[in-house]
Amino acid sequence: MTQEKNQVFAKLFDIYDLTSECSDLCPSGCSLCENKETLMLLPFEDEYICSESGKDQRDMYLKNQNGHCYQPPGFSCSNLGLTGACRIYQVRPFDCRSFPIVPKFGPDHAIDFYLAGSYCPLIDKLPEYFIRTTIECWESIFENLPNDWKNMYNRLNEHNYSNQIIDSGFQQSS
Repeated sequence: MTQEKNQVFAKLFDIYDLTSECSDLCPSGCSLCENKETLMLLPFEDEYICSESGKDQRDMYLKNQNGHCYQPPGFSCSNLGLTGACRIYQVRPFDCRSFPIVPKFGPDHAIDFYLAGSYCPLIDKLPEYFIRTTIECWESIFENLPNDWKNMYNRLNEHNYSNQIIDSGFQQSS
């Protein structure tokens, strides 16, 4: 494994560890976001998920010409079981872990954070620790994300950017 992948894997492990205390927020079996939202894996995250879960998941996501893995709205996640529960929950992608908080990457290292659609049962009851941890994790990896990845993420999530914004004081505002 290359040094770059090792660094990314170490960062992913740290992010997964930081967000593990937030893992019980979603109601059991809830998959409302499944057909309404996008999913975009961080660079090398598909390989990390495969190595940690022991599953060969490499072909489950669409890939663009630069190799970025994603699922657009309306695609069914192959990691959901019949009950709607995630079968790789402990190593689910960071984009799933940070939902319903959705970043928008701007120029000059700017990131704005939005809440996803009102259909999510967590929207009105997100704990501050979840908001703070999620924002800190996104900010910590911002520098390491390629610009084409950030642009693609923004395009896939345009539908969220008119929703409620989270200000820098971690208070929800409209």
